[in-house]
Amino acid sequence: MVTIAPSPSALYNWANQGLNLIQFAPQTPVVGATYLWNLGDGTTTTVLSPLHQYNLPGNYQVCLTMDVDGCSSTECQVIEARDITSFDGNQANEFGLSVYPNPFQSQFFVGMMLKESTEVKATLRDLTGKQLAAYTFGVVPAGSHNLPVSTAALQLSTGVYVLEMNLNGAVYSTRIIRE
Repeated sequence: MVTIAPSPSALYNWANQGLNLIQFAPQTPVVGATYLWNLGDGTTTTVLSPLHQYNLPGNYQVCLTMDVDGCSSTECQVIEARDITSFDGNQANEFGLSVYPNPFQSQFFVGMMLKESTEVKATLRDLTGKQLAAYTFGVVPAGSHNLPVSTAALQLSTGVYVLEMNLNGAVYSTRIIRE
């Protein structure tokens, strides 16, 4: 009698955790499996769920090879190492979006450079995606702006939150830290 085991799944998830700091985790970990991560910058590790600091921001091809009872599977993805407090979204740099101070206590400012009058809204969410607050700034004229955002009434706990900026319907997001 011969038993043929299915190949393991080397699919994995990754998430930016800080300045060029990435957490990796297999989607389906298996007890007794071996894991070989090629982190795309010349570094390898056999840790189940590595936390890796890249020296420079950028795109890296990361491969996980998983072996269980002689059956193996490899999955490769291109990941982007970046600062979690920079804005995501197509053309975010075009608007010069920034948040300061970050970390903040009860207020922060959103900096932006607008080439034309733009309707500006903001949404603050927790890491589960739950909306905590919405801010409407109306139509903001062209030019350089530093819009104040107060969170004092929200009584936020220390932690990481997501700020979404809506500029004429285009959404750009970043993580902000309440200290």
